[in-house]
Amino acid sequence: MSATETALALTPAQIALVAAEAVLLLTGTVLLLRKWPSLRERLCGRRPVALAGSSYNATEVILTAACTLGGGVLLQLAATQAGAKWFPPASDGSMGLYHVVASGAFQVGMLAGLAHAWFWHLRPRQKEALADCPAAPAPPLSPEPGLTSDTARRAIARGALAFVTLLPLVWATSFAWQALLPLFGVEPEAQELVTLFANSGDLPALACMIVLAVIIAPLTEETLFRIGLFRWLRSRTPRAIALLVPALTFSAMHGSLSVFLPLAVLAIGLALAYERGGHPLTPIVTHSLFNLHTIVLLLAGFPS
Repeated sequence: MSATETALALTPAQIALVAAEAVLLLTGTVLLLRKWPSLRERLCGRRPVALAGSSYNATEVILTAACTLGGGVLLQLAATQAGAKWFPPASDGSMGLYHVVASGAFQVGMLAGLAHAWFWHLRPRQKEALADCPAAPAPPLSPEPGLTSDTARRAIARGALAFVTLLPLVWATSFAWQALLPLFGVEPEAQELVTLFANSGDLPALACMIVLAVIIAPLTEETLFRIGLFRWLRSRTPRAIALLVPALTFSAMHGSLSVFLPLAVLAIGLALAYERGGHPLTPIVTHSLFNLHTIVLLLAGFPS
């Protein structure tokens, strides 16, 4: 099919979406080129930041990660076992209650694990430390002089700007990665959740999955990987480790080699955006917008 025939086959809504995507990519490319020198310096840690270091010790960080991931995995296992018995997945692979329960159980389990770690371990230990030493020591890494953490409104705006700036970089990485994989005998395959969104038919299930992907998943994953792990590592390890370990772990957790490198690039961008302003809403908003962007394209009939 020629390009003209392809364009004629698109609906008006799809044409409008293609135009909007082109504007986003063009705007993001201009921003990326303008910010590239400062981004390189930020990547190397040579730019001022407002993010202070984490005051938690290694035991507390490992405990929190174990509670979070363990809660997600255990609740998902229980939910999938119950779901397979009481409301099995559709034979045609379309989205239904089973997938909502399985995906929701993982995210809710992670949130429950985070809450458990905070209320039963981290918070009591902080109170004990303050009681023993009212003048608590400064965190391992202080923000640059003259910089303060973003307000919530500024953090949301910075998150939206980071989304637009990172979009062309993630796109380019995705295209290059998809072209590179077959050279090593790996056929790119879409994530299971991406396939489900592309074959969605149950509107209530679809609405629940959108809430999970756009609100719950960014909240839990950014809390774990950026607000928790990255913030702790950046004040205690070489910068390459602080950026790569959370990024590669985050990417591997999604369980798809086809998106491994693009997600790792996105994760590094999320860390840099969070580090600059020091407000946790920034990476959460950027992550949320990326997930929403992917869902909109899939529901419009475009391939992932």
